[in-house]
Amino acid sequence: MFGICLFLLVSIAILLSIFGGQWNSAQRKGKRGEKTVSLILETLPDCYLTFNDYYFSVDGHSVQIDHIVLSPFGIFVIETKNFKGWIIGAETSEYWIKNYYGNKYKFRNPIKQNLSHVLALKKILDVPQEKIIPIVVFTSKADLKCSVHTPVLYTYQLKKFILSVKDQLFTGDEVSYFAQKLQCVNITDDKRHQRHTIETQNYVLKKETLIQNRICPKCKGQLVERNGKYGSFLGCSNYPRCRFTVPL
Repeated sequence: MFGICLFLLVSIAILLSIFGGQWNSAQRKGKRGEKTVSLILETLPDCYLTFNDYYFSVDGHSVQIDHIVLSPFGIFVIETKNFKGWIIGAETSEYWIKNYYGNKYKFRNPIKQNLSHVLALKKILDVPQEKIIPIVVFTSKADLKCSVHTPVLYTYQLKKFILSVKDQLFTGDEVSYFAQKLQCVNITDDKRHQRHTIETQNYVLKKETLIQNRICPKCKGQLVERNGKYGSFLGCSNYPRCRFTVPL
């Protein structure tokens, strides 16, 4: 029994070390991409109010949004990715693939990731979801090969896209109220990043452990191997009720 417990503890420590190293490297790259987008957003007209690297809490869970842009024309919620290589993914896939000279890496579908941010912001600001515009932005080092309806753009396309949305949805007073609300709920203490990272790492570790045991993290059904347009993948046995997939 002691030997089994020791094996489990060592295994967990190894997984945490692997995910922790990957996480820190990805975060450093991500911050460089976010800085590029922040500089672009600074050039928007004065009626656009920007919040960068924004933290708040919903229902006891930490939320971090790369960029929020408040405007009379909608609330833009921007997820930034700083990746090199081909970016392959579909609107509803659970994971996308980065292929850099044959080295493949899977990452969570940024559209779904950003949707969770949209829903959290909707709850905080109490606005209809259709007035919140999600955008996923990749730096120009990426080669996008995505089949999507949600805006997935390069950084150089971002400003033009935001300015192309011209239907007025909010008054100036409403935009000011949203800005005051965000300032009130913003978490600014020095530990915010650490807490968010730990919570996210624990979520990823739990999810990866379930997938390794061929258990669907969404509905707890069995994951079975299937073949698709982009190669082999694991899909939930409860399809079409559950559409969770992960590439192999």
